[in-house]
Amino acid sequence: VATPATLQKRSHTVQKIQNIIHKRYGRKYQLEVFGSTRYGVDTESSDLDLVIIDPDRILGIEPHIFRPKFPGEYRSLTRLADVLRREQFTNIQAIPFASVPIVKFHDPDTGIQGDININHQLGLFNTHLLAAYCNIYPNLRVLIRAVKTWAKSHGLNEPSPKGAGEQTSFSSYALTLMIVVFLQVKGVIPNLQSGLPPFDPTASTGLFWLSKKGEGKTACDVRFRIPHDWVPSPSTRSLTGDEASVGDLLVEWFRFWGWEADYGRTQASIKHGG
Repeated sequence: VATPATLQKRSHTVQKIQNIIHKRYGRKYQLEVFGSTRYGVDTESSDLDLVIIDPDRILGIEPHIFRPKFPGEYRSLTRLADVLRREQFTNIQAIPFASVPIVKFHDPDTGIQGDININHQLGLFNTHLLAAYCNIYPNLRVLIRAVKTWAKSHGLNEPSPKGAGEQTSFSSYALTLMIVVFLQVKGVIPNLQSGLPPFDPTASTGLFWLSKKGEGKTACDVRFRIPHDWVPSPSTRSLTGDEASVGDLLVEWFRFWGWEADYGRTQASIKHGG
């Protein structure tokens, strides 16, 4: 768990970058934190995940709808990297051809590292959804930390290997989804994306347009609901009752993915309830 001192350093770095964005691009552009540091499953070593929100493209880049151009510097990831470099950030690396183009940075004043992207808001929407699941079932946060600790100690939490011979493995987000799926299948938590009206890609809310080179634009349904009257299934008492421990949950998680999941005939999807 991150200490209060680390949380304060992160807050300082976020405010510092927000001030830079305001100075260089205008006060209408806001900086948002997403990922594990936002929904409370971060550790001392967790990096910051940041996104610059463009109010002129709050739904992303919609097809066939005109929007004024970004400021020249804002539109370019490499120029954003140059801006951070001039502001004395170090270890700057622009990665424009990633699935989500980012700039990596290190704040020498606080020692905080992180990534920043420009208006790719799906990570932020996913963060809101996972935070809602954690609020419904607080043990979810503890279980996520336990699984991530186990995975990291076995080299299974390395989506971007850095050293020779290292293999690509699970991202922290993938591990988190595996935990949510497990809890949904067991009836411990509900499906927050069910019971909604049919998705309307022409709506003005509840969606975000994902744009990828060579793949066009995709309307993503980012809606979810909070079921205030939901209660866990009675059959889950051993996992949800006062006597349940995180150790019990962890054992059941391993059993589910090691023996119960049918990899040949099923796929995991939290949107479809498991």
